[in-house]
Amino acid sequence: MRIYRTFGITLLTVGILLLVIGFAYPLVTLIIEQGVWAKPYGFSDPDNVWTNEPNAYDGVLTTRAYIEVPSGGALNPTWSSFLILTTSSMTSNKLRYYLDYGSYGSNWVDVDVLMGSIWIDVYEGSFSGRTWVERSFTQGTVTGIRMRFQNTLSQIIGHYINEVEIWQLSPEPPTDDTPPVYRQLHPFTTTGLSLGELVAYVKDPESGIQSVICDIAGTTHSLTFVASDAIFSDEKWYKDITDITASGEYTFTWVITNKVGLKTEVTGIYRVYTALQGKWYLNDIEITSPIQTVYSTNLMVSFKFVKTAGIEDSNIVCMVWREGDKILVLQNTAVSTWTGSYTFTEGKYTLLLKAFDGTTNVIMSILDANVGGGMIGLSLYDVIKIFGAIMVTAGLVFTAYPFKNYKGG
Repeated sequence: MRIYRTFGITLLTVGILLLVIGFAYPLVTLIIEQGVWAKPYGFSDPDNVWTNEPNAYDGVLTTRAYIEVPSGGALNPTWSSFLILTTSSMTSNKLRYYLDYGSYGSNWVDVDVLMGSIWIDVYEGSFSGRTWVERSFTQGTVTGIRMRFQNTLSQIIGHYINEVEIWQLSPEPPTDDTPPVYRQLHPFTTTGLSLGELVAYVKDPESGIQSVICDIAGTTHSLTFVASDAIFSDEKWYKDITDITASGEYTFTWVITNKVGLKTEVTGIYRVYTALQGKWYLNDIEITSPIQTVYSTNLMVSFKFVKTAGIEDSNIVCMVWREGDKILVLQNTAVSTWTGSYTFTEGKYTLLLKAFDGTTNVIMSILDANVGGGMIGLSLYDVIKIFGAIMVTAGLVFTAYPFKNYKGG
């Protein structure tokens, strides 16, 4: 016994020679084809003479496409116009049809299939009405079917196509023992302000990608193939989802499956993050402008940061730096509020106020902070004059306009 598997077809050849009551049994070959009956998905009526064309492939035997064939006669038969049915590109070697005709008995049909740009003849001749009829042809890649009827009678005859189907052979099972791989996934183990799309760049050179699925926030999403990437020789799969904007950590699982069922799974946590925003204050006066001035009559200066947006307070640190040295760490004294104070000595300083959550900084740089006696025309009270500005950055220090001497009375 020998078993062959080629192009999804199993050939079981049994060679047996038995002597049973003097008879020799011949060689027997059993061919099992793997495939499915597929339906066309569209039509073309070049001469616009057919009626109800989609009924020829709607899966219902009681509905039908219809055409009236003009009278011809036995000596000068008349052909109808072709009805062309469009199919997916497939490997095939047979089709079947279910036809009907009027009560006068003109039952002659012509059937072709489209391979490449050439129509290949499948069958021309009489047919039995109201029953499935199967016709074979040389195997090839088919993209269409066309049919027409002939009238040999001397009167107009109606003909009907109830259903047409084509045998789609299953492709050869590919040899593949390695799971698919990915180049890039979104989401991945990272942080973002929101999540509104799922993107995967994946490939499987042996059998190809069958499906890409991402489960996040308790919902399973099936991605759709978008395009091939010629540079990386992989595929982009994509799905737009309802935006996830609420801050928090979201567990995700990717499942990438190839066409022989091997899977690659990736699990992680994606963090939706609200960027830190807030306002800095000195002596309870908000710093809002690069040319703002703040006066202090005390060597002890108070600092405050108020968060207006961002993550949990426990993840935020607020500090005051003086010329490269950290001089103060503010305390989280109320919800979204950090406060602290520092006692200066007389002098001139450059200060940096920084709120940090691990990703984003809220920074104000202050040039020429003067403490005590350094201002022309002022009393002997300690004075701090501050030029600065507040801005939200991602780790960048904003340098304010340079200080200019105050000339007042």
